[in-house]
Amino acid sequence: GYFPPVANPPSKRPMITLLKQARAYGLGCVLATQNPVDLDYKGLSNAGTWFLGRLQTERDKRRVIEGLEGASPEAGAAFDRAGIERTLSALDKRVFLMNNVHAAAPRVFHSRWAMSYLSGPLTRTQLGTLMADRKAAANLRSREGKAPAELKTPQRPGDLRRDSRPEDGATMRPAVTAEITQRYWPVDAESAPKDGERLCYRPALLGVGRLHFVKATDEIDVWQEITAMQPVHGELPKPPWTSAMLFDRKPLLAETGGAGASYGDLPSELAQMKNYRRWDNDLADHLYQGQRLTIWRCADLGERSTPGEAEAEFRARTAESARRQRDARRDQVMQKHAVRIKRQEDHLARAEAKVAEQKSQFWVRLLEAVGRFVEIVTMAVLGRRSRKHISTSAGALMRERNQQSRAQEQLDEAKSALDVERAAEQEELDQIDAALHPDRLTLEKIEVPPRKSDIAVDEVLLVWVPWWVADAGSAARPAY
Repeated sequence: GYFPPVANPPSKRPMITLLKQARAYGLGCVLATQNPVDLDYKGLSNAGTWFLGRLQTERDKRRVIEGLEGASPEAGAAFDRAGIERTLSALDKRVFLMNNVHAAAPRVFHSRWAMSYLSGPLTRTQLGTLMADRKAAANLRSREGKAPAELKTPQRPGDLRRDSRPEDGATMRPAVTAEITQRYWPVDAESAPKDGERLCYRPALLGVGRLHFVKATDEIDVWQEITAMQPVHGELPKPPWTSAMLFDRKPLLAETGGAGASYGDLPSELAQMKNYRRWDNDLADHLYQGQRLTIWRCADLGERSTPGEAEAEFRARTAESARRQRDARRDQVMQKHAVRIKRQEDHLARAEAKVAEQKSQFWVRLLEAVGRFVEIVTMAVLGRRSRKHISTSAGALMRERNQQSRAQEQLDEAKSALDVERAAEQEELDQIDAALHPDRLTLEKIEVPPRKSDIAVDEVLLVWVPWWVADAGSAARPAY
């Protein structure tokens, strides 16, 4: 280690000095590591911008959190430890967290997917091409006994293009033992050669296998077929399958290639059968370490995604399911309250009828009382004595007034009960709408590794992959 958290190797003191003082002179420093625990915390705390990828161990997470927490107070920024921990735990592949001490909050960003077909170390044939001019010059000097007046400038390694490989010119397929199965990857029907391009087959390893994903607690038991294709450009990567392309199913391979096609150089490793028996174990290890079955679960609806279903597809499906469940629950609530609301409406109608009846009787009694009063007054003016008493009419009028008041109170109670029932119905409907709103559904991500004992590699074979190669030296492009 150049910058360990313990001990003091000769490299540590100048590095920590640079990290602490370089910014005053406009110099930027970069610390890059796959294991944060291997770096001294003083260096981590002096970094102002952090790019954090997926961390596998809790120890790495703790070290990163400690470093971020140490860097934030120096810049006067607030540090949300719990939020950072949650974000780091939820990072997916090719997703990174950027924490800038000068920014208000960290940001999560996705890196785009990219693949580079690098030629790797120079082959013997390429070395011969590079040295051809020098060998010719040396031979000329040896024959003439002096150096030539002008020699052609030798080609530098950087001038060699991976598409102008001299071994791409072979018109015969390299010979291998009959024990090695050879197949041809089909040429894409939509791929057509451009002017000056020709078809060239380059070697690749193809592995076909099956993975078994099991998680009893989530009732997951899935078998999945998988095909890995590792292109070989010059030499086989070490370890093999490190940059293999993965497919859900095995393509329809052919036993013969296109007529008139040329072939790339075949590394000696791919011509030995014993290596293929070893590469199947390497493929099993590669699949075990890198493959995960991703299942999305929505606890609110009690639903899970199917194997291979993307998050966007599952979210769209759950949104439709949420709408169906919301409509069904709304219908149940409305049916339940419909009976109660109808009962309260009937009660209200009877109360209104009772109030109307009591009002009518009250006015009848009032008119009777007025008529009796007029009669008594008239008889008194005429000097006669009436047998009717005003007190009798007044008592009847008061009784009617009291009955009207009780009827009005019952009407107000019926209206209040109806309003309460309708409010309860609306509250339940609002709760259902909030709980089953598509934008509020929470999806839980479940990653299941394959069961190592069940990984089966059915075959590993040599496959010839088509490329379009131009003689003029322009960039080669895949024809598959």
